[in-house]
Amino acid sequence: MYVLHNLRPNFCSKCQIKRLHTSGWLTAKKVLSKKYTDTILLPRTSFPVKLEGKKRIERDKQIFDECEFSKQYEWQRKHRIGPEFILHDGPPYANGNPHIGHAVNKILKDMTVRFECSQGRRVHFVTGWDCHGLPIELKAVKGDKNLQPVKIREIAEKFASKSLDGQRDQFTKWGVLTNWDDHYRTMNKDYIKAQLRKFFEIYQKGYIFRGYMPVYWSPSSKTALAEAELEYNPEHRSTSVYVRFRLTSSSSKLDKFSGQNVYSLIWTTTPWSLLANQAICYNERESYSLLEYGGDVYIVASKLVDSDGVRRCLKDCRILDTVSGADLAGCFYVHPLYPDVDRPLLGGDHVTSSSGTGLVHTAPAHGQDDFKIGLEHNLSLDCPVDENGMYLDTVGFGLAGSSILGEGTDRIIELLKSDILLEEDFIHSYPYDWRTKKPVFIRASKQWFFDTNKLKEKALQAARKVKIQPQSAVNGFQGVIERRPYWCISRQRVWGTPIPVIYNLRSDESVVTEELIGRYCDLIDQHGTGFWWKLDIAEILEGTGLDPSEHRLGDDILDIWFDSGISWAAVLGRQADLYLEGLDQFSGWFYTSLFTGVALTEEAPYKEIFVHGFTLDENGNKMSKSLGNVVDPRDIVDGTKKKPAKGVDVLRWWVGLHASGSTSVLVGDNILSTSQMEVNKIRNMLRFCLGQINSLKSDRMVDYTELMLLDKILLHKLRVFQESALRSYKDKEYNKVCLSVLAFISDVSASHLHLAKDRLYCDAESSLSRRSALTGLFNLTQGLLGVLAPVVPHLAEESANSVEILRSPTEVGWYSDEAWYNSQLLNSLPSLEDIRDRINKEFSKPAETKLTIKADKERLEDLKLYSCEDLAEVLGVLSVNLVQTDSQGFDIEGERSEGAYCERCRRPQAQNDHELCKRCSDVLQNYEI
Repeated sequence: MYVLHNLRPNFCSKCQIKRLHTSGWLTAKKVLSKKYTDTILLPRTSFPVKLEGKKRIERDKQIFDECEFSKQYEWQRKHRIGPEFILHDGPPYANGNPHIGHAVNKILKDMTVRFECSQGRRVHFVTGWDCHGLPIELKAVKGDKNLQPVKIREIAEKFASKSLDGQRDQFTKWGVLTNWDDHYRTMNKDYIKAQLRKFFEIYQKGYIFRGYMPVYWSPSSKTALAEAELEYNPEHRSTSVYVRFRLTSSSSKLDKFSGQNVYSLIWTTTPWSLLANQAICYNERESYSLLEYGGDVYIVASKLVDSDGVRRCLKDCRILDTVSGADLAGCFYVHPLYPDVDRPLLGGDHVTSSSGTGLVHTAPAHGQDDFKIGLEHNLSLDCPVDENGMYLDTVGFGLAGSSILGEGTDRIIELLKSDILLEEDFIHSYPYDWRTKKPVFIRASKQWFFDTNKLKEKALQAARKVKIQPQSAVNGFQGVIERRPYWCISRQRVWGTPIPVIYNLRSDESVVTEELIGRYCDLIDQHGTGFWWKLDIAEILEGTGLDPSEHRLGDDILDIWFDSGISWAAVLGRQADLYLEGLDQFSGWFYTSLFTGVALTEEAPYKEIFVHGFTLDENGNKMSKSLGNVVDPRDIVDGTKKKPAKGVDVLRWWVGLHASGSTSVLVGDNILSTSQMEVNKIRNMLRFCLGQINSLKSDRMVDYTELMLLDKILLHKLRVFQESALRSYKDKEYNKVCLSVLAFISDVSASHLHLAKDRLYCDAESSLSRRSALTGLFNLTQGLLGVLAPVVPHLAEESANSVEILRSPTEVGWYSDEAWYNSQLLNSLPSLEDIRDRINKEFSKPAETKLTIKADKERLEDLKLYSCEDLAEVLGVLSVNLVQTDSQGFDIEGERSEGAYCERCRRPQAQNDHELCKRCSDVLQNYEI
């Protein structure tokens, strides 16, 4: 004899009756006799269905502390014995608070490492921060141009450290599986020493050089920029002009026009660069027309004669003749501003007839193709523009000190107005400095370069070995590798890693030696990373044998893309399994890491790349403060004055469901509210399971062979679901994982939990039938938590922590059993589900129906594999009778039970009103009421 424990106080009798009512047990006309209320084994748990606001914040913190999230990473490093999995963290910028993009990135990484950990692998995931760079330096300077480098660096370091700490606090709340006390910073001593050594190693191999070349230059930042530091403004407004240049000598093909003025007509959107014009280029394979206009002759590509711009320049012109591009060889022209110097027309493969005139104005100091032409033909490479984007004092024409992107352009147009045939605004995509959001231009200057051209073929070969997701990005990445001839790695700022080079004062030759690199590393240990600016050259060169009076220190720092691009070597020293970042990193971190990796090891530093999209509001618009559509992850987790906290689970579920399957990751109030509803749906199902297995002990569980049919079906479905989720996890299709979870719990709630309630609530507590149901629910819960844990670890750990028999899903990992996959059930389930669908359509009260199934021999044999009692439970009816017929297929007949409703379980199986059915009578013989 034993006494059933009283239910916990937070479940009053009304709540119990309501729960039974919603389970389909009671109708409005049936009221459970209070005499038997406490004999019903209802779920008992303090696990809440949902929490919002302050309680949600407190609960998240409680889960983090009680479930020891801060120790999980070191636990798995100690206990996981599978092969190591290395996800190398691309460092976010230590500048300001985390935004929603940070949440997408860090949480997707965490889902990945938590899944790999669940598969028994020992995860290596060291987070890091990119701490150098212009935005931080600008905030340190704050317009004060008189600050000394040492002071700028001091302020910048404090700012970066403060931003980093703030970001780390938020990342920690999100439950990321890492040791937050062990992370890398690109401004730390050891990191910078490693960076200097790797710089020298690459330099020694001949992949780093100093040269005079055209680079993207930001006058607003006063520094060179790499292509990865640009963003393109599609609405930039330039002034475009059609300008004529008079030929002074021509080829034999043009001799017939010697009595007329012959002009080459060019089109440009950078009139300011006309001052630096040294040649005009044509394509030898193109056809060119000679057009008569106003008594003069103009040369234009034949394909562009009818273009809108040419027609407006040369209205009503007529074609006199046609020549090939090769026929223009040997022609010379004169620049209106420099009438005493003849300049050549030159062939160039870069010239096309897609726009303009098919003749290209060539200024070697202001274009990559122009520069190549200049080198080939020994043209002047001088740049007439300074670092502020102003014309130099030496250029004359009243242009000195005027901005090329402002009044300088207007002045040039005024100077050339007699030879400008058409001037108009031109809206087009134009490169901007991604930090200052202002236009850049191309300017030749002495810089340090990474010779990507020399490594291009090796880089392409290495990239082909890398698995890239999505597959559609492969060609784009290869295109980036193929297109870029070099990478400018020098910057004219002070907040960064110094390029470890000194220069001979007489020759300007650079001096870089292994001994000097060792000396610099020692000075970092002694004086910190700012030694380059704190010490004078005599102190720096002390003991090296070099005369400080004959040398000077370099003024440049390394591009921050070199800082982060070398992180694999500074942090890992080996190849990573995975890099996971946003789509834009194909031209950024993926690219720079690839080239440093190939330069140092002849292979990519990663085996796989996975990319995610960019966050937009739920209408597909880019987020901006001016539009008021910015979603802050802190507001989701911690709430605001107007919006209650939704918690970490909702943020992570949104990332899982929306961030891995599209290039556009939409977020907004409606989407987040839906995510919250979905999380609560999962919690509701877990709450039921936790309430049932609350007091279950492991020694009361049932062997698989003893499980009832409904419970075997449950575990079979669980196994099928887990295998589907496993495939999705391996493919990093986390959205499919989330969708399959929602579909699975809907199916299980309808097809199992609803049907098992009678057994769970009313069978004897120690009966095999009830223990079978509890065994099924335990395996369901532990197995489901294993699938949920990578996406919503807080929810998974909270669930496991609320019931003694469950273990931490982080520690257990992927909980499953091959035995659950039942091939016999696989064949039977379609028939059973067909029958159940028919029952639900044809009978208004299946639970009170005595069912007869008439079927052919083959189908009947299949059904006879199971007891009629098991079949009745699975089909949701009172009883089942099997009858063989000669007809193919099956038919069903049913009749309403004539029994009285049992006062305890409310099934119509009692002999008389106000009595118990036999099952309940037997159960209550062992209870003290």
